[in-house]
Amino acid sequence: MAFDNGEHHTAQRNFTASVKPAAEADDASMAAHVIRAMAHQANDLGHPGDALDLAAASVDGRRYAEAGSRERALLGVVHARTLASTGANRAAAQALLRAEDDLAAAGPGDDEPNRVFFFQEASLAHETALALRDMGDLSGAEQHLRRSVRTRRAGKFTRTHAVTLGHLGGIQARRHRVEEACATWS
Repeated sequence: MAFDNGEHHTAQRNFTASVKPAAEADDASMAAHVIRAMAHQANDLGHPGDALDLAAASVDGRRYAEAGSRERALLGVVHARTLASTGANRAAAQALLRAEDDLAAAGPGDDEPNRVFFFQEASLAHETALALRDMGDLSGAEQHLRRSVRTRRAGKFTRTHAVTLGHLGGIQARRHRVEEACATWS
């Protein structure tokens, strides 16, 4: 919540405090989840090298292997975004494909932790779009943002839906369609 509110110092402190008990409890997938959030934050704050180091750690060994399919998809798409932000486009594309496969393998009866309930097709499309944007594929980014808007339950995930629309408008503006961007932002 602190991360979402832009309280980054508090979020970093809480993330760091959360990793230790996850490691002490030998809960590799929980540790991966927190490290992934730290990578996401570092990437958003413009620290791509740190973000990549954290994201790579979140998909390393037991952390990835012991996570369920839905959580592996979440870990993988954040890893893809950090790869894209550092210019490793080929590796980012491979990580995106793996995240898609992981989410496709998730089923309604899976024993997934509550912390990943939100990660569905719309979330994957949103994060994929941001990776594609960073890879310079604005057309692909727009396509995935539209898919995210179309598939998200906007009434349940209002804030995320608004963020997605904000990114979509940004892509439209970068593609010199300012009127359309303004309509999207409205």
